[in-house]
Amino acid sequence: MAHFPKPFQKEFKYFWGYRNFVLSDVLSELPLLEETRVANVVDSKVIIPQLRLAKDRFDLKAKPYIARNLRREKDLKASSTGCPWMHSQFVKGTGCFAYTQVVSEDIRKQIAYGTPKFKKVYNLRSECERIFSRLLDLCMQNPSVRRLRAVSNHCTIAHITVLLVALTAAKTGNKDKIRFVKSFLPNI
Repeated sequence: MAHFPKPFQKEFKYFWGYRNFVLSDVLSELPLLEETRVANVVDSKVIIPQLRLAKDRFDLKAKPYIARNLRREKDLKASSTGCPWMHSQFVKGTGCFAYTQVVSEDIRKQIAYGTPKFKKVYNLRSECERIFSRLLDLCMQNPSVRRLRAVSNHCTIAHITVLLVALTAAKTGNKDKIRFVKSFLPNI
């Protein structure tokens, strides 16, 4: 984890921990799917299967709203000391130019960047931050348990609690409180 104790001073801190991957509904700010893994698991290893599962379980009419990745719009050149892809051009001494895209058609080319609709929907991505801030209130940051299975169960229980609060709020006529775990729990 990068840490900046002072301007222009970067330190790295290493820790052993876990990550909770959540696929959530941005409008209701409620979790749909979640999975806890060790912290060094790459996002795409979990999120892509979660998206496939959500597509199979729910009737999704989703469209991609992902950030433009300017690095993928130009050639990648490796350093002169080595080619990460063992590309044949590197051997010729001109450096390594390689395209890392494995999909023939980039989904980002289908996205209407810059349109008001894209900007409005893309700005909803911050909803996940509110979801996690509510879950931190339920002790997810410093769980009282140890080891992956226990932490995973702890996180799942926290998500179930959020969903139960939302369900209870809706059923008791407090639909405006479906996302208010901290303030609604004392009223139950």
